[in-house]
Amino acid sequence: MLTYCMNVHPGESLDEQIRNIETLAPRVFAGSAPPHWLGLRFSAAAAAEFVESREKRELAKRILMEKGLSPFTMNAFPYGRFHGVAVKEEVYRPTWSEQERVAYTINAGRVLAELMPEGVVRGSVSTSPLYYKLRSCGIVELRNWVVALEAYKRIHDETGKHLVLSIEPEPGCYPETTEETIEVINAIRNVAAAELHPYLGVCFDTAHLAVEFEDLAESVRRYTSEEITIGKVQLSAALECDDTTEARRELARYAEGVYLHQTANNLHDYFGDLPEYLKSPLHTGVLIRSHFHIPLCETPEGMLRSTARLLWDLDFRAALVEAGCEQFEVETYTWDVWRECSGSAEDVCAGIARELAVCKEFYG
Repeated sequence: MLTYCMNVHPGESLDEQIRNIETLAPRVFAGSAPPHWLGLRFSAAAAAEFVESREKRELAKRILMEKGLSPFTMNAFPYGRFHGVAVKEEVYRPTWSEQERVAYTINAGRVLAELMPEGVVRGSVSTSPLYYKLRSCGIVELRNWVVALEAYKRIHDETGKHLVLSIEPEPGCYPETTEETIEVINAIRNVAAAELHPYLGVCFDTAHLAVEFEDLAESVRRYTSEEITIGKVQLSAALECDDTTEARRELARYAEGVYLHQTANNLHDYFGDLPEYLKSPLHTGVLIRSHFHIPLCETPEGMLRSTARLLWDLDFRAALVEAGCEQFEVETYTWDVWRECSGSAEDVCAGIARELAVCKEFYG
């Protein structure tokens, strides 16, 4: 099951989300053979309205059926507005220590369960890390995870839809590495009843792991060895370059103001955002990677590169098969800012279609 994440499309209200499903998603799949799987993204306000409005629920289901679209996953990471404003570290708020995050996560699960096709019984909901390390005192309310997992079990009991709540590690957050994610999931398991464990997993974002300089295949095998479910794999690529004056000059074009672009080098020096790295001393011979999701079929000009090559590694694919991964999502949410920074003239919907085509060829 391969799709793209609808967080690439601007729009926060429920009406806007439904309009995107009706008008933009069909453009992405135009000319491709079914099934046309869909990765939803509802803001907190949109998810809450959906749960309360029978009329809007029926409208969304009718449009999905008419357009031949089949949702199986939901992105419940960004709580509010995700385009056109300075998102930056606000994307991690509310944290898992706040009730707003719990309520949003439960509503997102209800939305997905209602909109999944009748024949699909397994879905995934990706969610934020526990907190952003640079803006948090490190408080962890694991009980909130238990409440969410209990709700997901109720959804399963009531609808037959088994949703895996999948924590998404991200650079600069807790968790950010594979080992930290295993630590967090085991901590949640320790306070949650065993019957809730099947509803807990990880969202495996390849760009995030690349910025951490982790081996993708080895990371998958670590989760497998710990019996941790990979709810879905987000296929994404990050910016990469050697640390040179010329590369920094080109990389500066991507220091835009909407998203946080955590940056790291292979010496494990970490920079909270791209401008911070650009002000740091030059380290000749060091490799740099920045959390700027690059379209999988596009290559930066000049000295910059993409980490997309890591996705076509046969050992990584073999590890995913061994782990039983079945849900894949292209997650280039930065298409709009990529076009502005790189000068790309690619139409967004056509570009996503190309991303899906190349991923389908490799992952099947």
